[in-house]
Amino acid sequence: MSLRENAKGEQPVAEYQSAPELKPASWMNPRRLPQLDSLRAFAVIAVLVHHFVPVEKIIPEGFLTLGLLGVRFFFTLSGFLITGILLRGQTIKTFYIRRALRIFPAYYLCLLVVFALDIAGVRQYFWWHVTYLSNVLFAFRPGIPSSTGHFWSLAVEEQFYLVWPWLVLKTPARHAWKLPIAAIIFTLVFKTVVAFAFDGHLAGGLLVFGCLDSLGLGALLACFSHDERLKPHRDRFMRASLVLGTLIVMGQTGLYIWGRGTRIFYSTAFLGVSLIFVWLVGKAADGKLSLIESRPLIYTGKISYGLYLWHNFMPALTVWLMGYDPGIWVRAALGVALTFAVAATSWKLFESPLNTLKDRLGTHTLSKSLDNALEETAGGI
Repeated sequence: MSLRENAKGEQPVAEYQSAPELKPASWMNPRRLPQLDSLRAFAVIAVLVHHFVPVEKIIPEGFLTLGLLGVRFFFTLSGFLITGILLRGQTIKTFYIRRALRIFPAYYLCLLVVFALDIAGVRQYFWWHVTYLSNVLFAFRPGIPSSTGHFWSLAVEEQFYLVWPWLVLKTPARHAWKLPIAAIIFTLVFKTVVAFAFDGHLAGGLLVFGCLDSLGLGALLACFSHDERLKPHRDRFMRASLVLGTLIVMGQTGLYIWGRGTRIFYSTAFLGVSLIFVWLVGKAADGKLSLIESRPLIYTGKISYGLYLWHNFMPALTVWLMGYDPGIWVRAALGVALTFAVAATSWKLFESPLNTLKDRLGTHTLSKSLDNALEETAGGI
C-alpha cells in the first residue's frame, strides 16, 4: 500500500509493501502525520466555536453547523486511517488492544470526573454513556442536557470499530473496495427512508447507519491508496470527489434557500461535504497542504481528542469558578483556555504515557512506524 499518499507530510515516501527497505526522509517523523493533524485542529476548532459562540446567527443551524462539519471531517478521516491500518494487515487482536489503550482511558476518566461533579445529564444517563450508546439516547430522547451532547459522535466511532475491522479483515483484498461502496449506498438508502417516512428524524444523523457515508468515503480513499489496481486512479477519484461534493453542496444550498426538496436535503445531508473532505484528506496524506503545517495547529490536532472530550463541560465550569455568568465572549474565551489546559494536561500526564504501551506491540520496522503514525493521527475521534 503505497503511502506515497504519504500518510501525511511525514511520509512523503513510502511504499507500504516494501516498507522495510525504505529509507525515511530526514525530515520525516514517523510518529505523526503533521498535515492531517493540522486538519484535525481545524475540525476541533470548528466544534469549539460552534459550542462556545452563537454562530447560528451567521450559519443557520437548520442548514449546517460548524460542529457537525468538524465531526463529519473526523468521521471521514477515521474511515481513511483505520481502514488503511486494517488493509495493511493489522490483526483484530492488535487493532482492538491499541484502539482500547488510545480511546477508553481518557474517555472513562472524563466520564468519571463529570459524574463526580454531578454535571447535568451525566448521572441520569450514565449507563448510556458508559456503553457508548449516547447517539441512540439522543436520537430517541431529544432535549437531554447539552453538556453530554458531543458524546454521540464518540458512540458512532465505537460502533463503527465494533464491526468494520471484522468486515475488512474477512473480505478478500481484491474485493475490499466494495465494502465502503456498500456502506455509502446503505447510508443513502437509510437516510432516504428516514427522511420520507419520518420527516428528518434525528436517527438519520445520529445513528451509525446515518454516518457510514462519511466513514465509508474515507475508507474508499484508503482502498484507492492500498489496492495496486486502484492506485493509478486515486488522483482522479479525489478530483471527482471534490467536483461532485461541491455540486451536491451547491444543490443543497439551493434547496435550503428555496425551501423545497426538504426530504432530498435530508437524504443527502453531509454527503457533499464528506466528498470534499476526501479530497482534503488525500492531499494532506500526500503532504501537499504545506501551508497548514504549523506547530500550533499540529499540536492542537495531537491533543484534539482531549479537546473534544472536555470542551462541552467548560462553559458551566467557567460560570461556577467566577460565581456568575460573565457573558458569552468572556465565557467563550475562558472556556477555550480551560479546555486547552485540561486537554494538554491529559495528553502529557495520561494519554501520552499510555500510548507508549501501544508502541511495545509489534516490531519497530518502518512499516510499523507508519502503522503508528496512521493510528496516532486517527486519535480518538
